[in-house]
Order: sequence, then C-alpha cells, then structure tokens
Amino acid sequence: MYRLPVGLKLSDRARDFVDPTYHVGTAMSSFMIFVFLPHTRNRIKNNMEYQIINGKILKKADALIPINDLGMLRGYGVFDYFRVLDGKPVFLAEHIERLFHSLDVLDIELDFERHHIKDMVLKLVEKNNVKDAGFRIVVTGGFAEDGYNPDDQPNLFMMMHSLPTYDPEDYEKGVKLISTAYSRDIPSVKTIIYVQVIHFAKKMKAEGAIEVLYHWKENMTECSRSNIFFVDHNKRIVTPSHGMLKGITRLNTIKIAERMGMEVDLRKVHMDEIDSMEEAFITSSTKGIMPVVQIDDTIIGDGVPGEITEQLMAAFADEIQEYLAIR
Repeated sequence: MYRLPVGLKLSDRARDFVDPTYHVGTAMSSFMIFVFLPHTRNRIKNNMEYQIINGKILKKADALIPINDLGMLRGYGVFDYFRVLDGKPVFLAEHIERLFHSLDVLDIELDFERHHIKDMVLKLVEKNNVKDAGFRIVVTGGFAEDGYNPDDQPNLFMMMHSLPTYDPEDYEKGVKLISTAYSRDIPSVKTIIYVQVIHFAKKMKAEGAIEVLYHWKENMTECSRSNIFFVDHNKRIVTPSHGMLKGITRLNTIKIAERMGMEVDLRKVHMDEIDSMEEAFITSSTKGIMPVVQIDDTIIGDGVPGEITEQLMAAFADEIQEYLAIR
C-alpha cells in the first residue's frame, strides 16, 4: 500500500499542485512546485511568442491562415494537449500516438511522421525558452474553396500557453460536477469541437462546478475535458469502458492503481450508481487527479476526498517526478 512520505500531508501535496508560492519546508515540496505548476516568473517574462504552422516556426503576429480552413468553417480537425514541465514535454510519445489515432479515424493524412512531430515540439519548446507551459497540437482538414470538401493538404498548428492553475481547495476539499445527456460525435477522437462545454460555461459557474459529466442512455462516459473514476463499497476502482476519449492521465492512473495492487473495473457505469459510490475523482493532463465530492445534488461518500483518491494523487505525483528525472 502506498503511503505519503513522513512529514508530508496530502494538503501539502495538493497545495503545491496549484500554488507556486506555497512551501512546506520539505524536499518534496520543491519537486511538487516544479512538476505541476507554471512558474509565475515564466508566465510574466515569457509570452511564448513563437508558434508553428505546417512545420515553420513563426512569431504569433505572423502565424496566420486563410479563413477557408475547415477547422474554422466546419470544426473538422483534431488536437492534442500536454504539459511541458521543467522544459520537458510530459508523456510526449503517448500524446503523439493518440494524435495519430485521431487522424487515422478522421482519415486525415498528415505529411509529417511521428518523429517529425516530436522534433517540432522540442524545437518550439527550445525556441520559446520556457520551462513550464501547456502545449497544443492542432491538425485540421485543410483549406476548402467551397467551404466543405477538403483539399489534399491538412494544416498543422503548434502553440504554447500558460498552464492553468486551480484553487488549492479543489484538491483538499474536492470539487463538484454537473451532468448532462450528451455524446460527442466520435468519442474516441480528440476533436476540436467543444460546443457543449462552452455552452454550459455559465451554468457551471453559477452552480460552482468545475466540470460537466456526460452520460448517454443513462450510462456515464466522460467529462468535457477529463475522465471520471469512482471507488465502490468494495474499494474497487470503477471507470467507464466505452464512449469516451482514452485520456493519457486516465491510462497512467489505471497502471498506477494496478501496480499498487488495487482492482480496476472498466465497465458500463450507470447514473443510478452514483449514490452507492464511496469516492470519485477526475483525471486530465492539466488537473492531474482531482477529487470529486458532489455530482449534481448527490454527495459522494462522506463529502470529502477519499483515502484511495489521496493515495493515487500522491502516487501520480511520484510518477511525474520519475518521468522527468530520466529525461
């Protein structure tokens, strides 16, 4: 069973996850700060002014495309997003593989191979001279003179952003989700279409929710920008098996849990089961593992982050540390 290092509480880990000014006086605290957060100095001094369009590094002011791109006109495109921490793209190979899976499903033939994408990512990180950032790769169907039928040349864009930060209490006390019946057009593909969650933005803010949980025919699938997990009364970790994007953090969470001797059940999860679950959490590249204590009007378990969730949060932090240490 995984245990937190002596002298380091979960709240210390959680606070370091979101607040770069917080110190707990331990060696681990400095690690957590650089692992999970965009440093304030980088956000202020470096605006990441370089981007890539179709393999060429350009300044933002010059990174322009014609208005007949199918990504803008029809939402025909895919993307992937990952963190850059300490100047190192996190789980880059996995994200590139998922990008090419999305391209294959949409039948978009990119001129660049996987190693070309990796080289471009590393060059842009170096060019922007930034330690911690979000990195977005977008591929659209290309230009269409008639606004519908693509030509034979997709468009590739790469850009970097400041990483989002979250309230420390999101990790210490847990967050709320709201739910809606919705299924993305092609759930296994990370498309650029985010109409539903943007449409729900005002409602999320009004209800104090951080995410929207999607369900279809009363079976849960995913959240708008993260994957959903539960812990049942048998201490079994439960997560939907179909109808969702297979997140990279989801994949690593499952691997970590199994390595720790926890049972993971990938199956259909019905909305009626929420009442019986003892814990819940969401996973994503930006949020890591974030505890969930309420879905709509239903309180999960005791209404506080659970023990298994806390253990996985700590273990995932160590996983990131180990990943960065060997690169």
